[in-house]
Amino acid sequence: TYDFMITGSSTDVANSGINFDEQLFVEVADAGNEVMFTFTSELDAPTSVIAFMYYDTGSYTDLFTDIFVADVSSGVDIEKKSPTTSPYLPDNFDTDYKFGFVPAIPYSDQKGINHYDEYATLSPNLVTGYLYADVISALNEGLAEATGLRIGLLASHLLDSTQDDAGFVNNSAVVPLPAAWPMMMAGLGMMGLVARRRAK
Repeated sequence: TYDFMITGSSTDVANSGINFDEQLFVEVADAGNEVMFTFTSELDAPTSVIAFMYYDTGSYTDLFTDIFVADVSSGVDIEKKSPTTSPYLPDNFDTDYKFGFVPAIPYSDQKGINHYDEYATLSPNLVTGYLYADVISALNEGLAEATGLRIGLLASHLLDSTQDDAGFVNNSAVVPLPAAWPMMMAGLGMMGLVARRRAK
């Protein structure tokens, strides 16, 4: 699971002093011949929403033949968009694939990904010969270099205001989802107990 961090934003978000790290996630899963990118949000503001998702394949232009919407939770309506850029994307981010909510009127009824129980899963068609491990390798390269695979988000209404407060986010580090912490701590506790018994 990859965490995201705000790297560019509207003036309101940039000056808010609020840290939005470790609240936006994409889980990358191996599904046999497919790879699943599941986007989730833990943002506290009830109206905040992941509105758009971007992919920059960097030097891995032959990794995917396409990306499609594989699954969404109730209340989410995501579609493929023209791969346009955003003023909050880094200058060297070249959008190859873009997804976003299906427009709704009023705008407040947008069907993006709100917090906690909503998600959207995108799945690429891998070029023959490439595997899940190749996608992870490309993603990990993208954490440090523009030549790797990079994923971006545009999260609107971050400040729970009537304005379209937005921030672009990109991969920061591999982290467990918040729900995974109790299991991880239990596992570490068991390892410690075993180590103590062996030391006796």
